[in-house]
Amino acid sequence: MGSKFVGKTTIAEWVVKKRKTTELQSTKSQQHTIMLEDVNVIVDTAIPALVKMNIRRADAFILVYAVNDSDSFEYIRLLREEIVKKYTADFPIVVVGNKKDIFERNVHPVVADCLVTIEWEHPHVEVSAKKGDGDLMAIFEELFLHPALI
Repeated sequence: MGSKFVGKTTIAEWVVKKRKTTELQSTKSQQHTIMLEDVNVIVDTAIPALVKMNIRRADAFILVYAVNDSDSFEYIRLLREEIVKKYTADFPIVVVGNKKDIFERNVHPVVADCLVTIEWEHPHVEVSAKKGDGDLMAIFEELFLHPALI
């Protein structure tokens, strides 16, 4: 989930492409394989009921923001609050800062990392979905490590 133009679709397309060629498997534990029955890319919406419905249906969340868009970080902060209201703070969530290849940054990496990992206690990964680099796999490695998904 995340606001518009942060790279959610690019990440989802990478997952689907990767799944066609190989299984997405945890490289740390070698015992978990991601099963993708449905990849939902939930876009920024002005319809709160739709956001809440999507939150109720999920088993885990990947919250994506763009490092060059501070409003997108604020949006995932609000989404996380909704998720925590519905579930608990320890629900499987990975926060992804996309577009790390862009020079212009409006979200400081240290501030974002401290807020996400220390205050929210969620994994935080910075990636370049456009480049499709190995960092994209780190999103799912972090997800695999969550106790609720083991």
